[in-house]
Amino acid sequence: MAEGPGVIGYYTLSSYTINPGELPDELACKLPRYPNLPATLIGRLAVDRRYQRKGFGEELLLDALKRCFATTSEAGSLAVVVEAENAKAIQFYQSYGFIQFPDHCNGPQNLDTKMAFS
Repeated sequence: MAEGPGVIGYYTLSSYTINPGELPDELACKLPRYPNLPATLIGRLAVDRRYQRKGFGEELLLDALKRCFATTSEAGSLAVVVEAENAKAIQFYQSYGFIQFPDHCNGPQNLDTKMAFS
């Protein structure tokens, strides 16, 4: 996302795998019994400080989720994963339905969205 020659915000998408043992039991029991499950990682979603709290983060996240959904027919993905770096980011993602991996509540802040599971 850019305004003139400057960058307002950005994100990256990449393939990812989830160990089913990291998921809450109520989600893991609904998924195939594989050692690793395919997912999509939204990496480094960020908005320039001058543009924060103006809706650009939401716009970037929704664009990323649309792209994740569009590619699931070509590259299977059961979930979308983000790595939130602080409490403010955790709250942002949780407001869009992401849930925190149980094993990461006091360590790395990995979040996983309910909406990506079908």
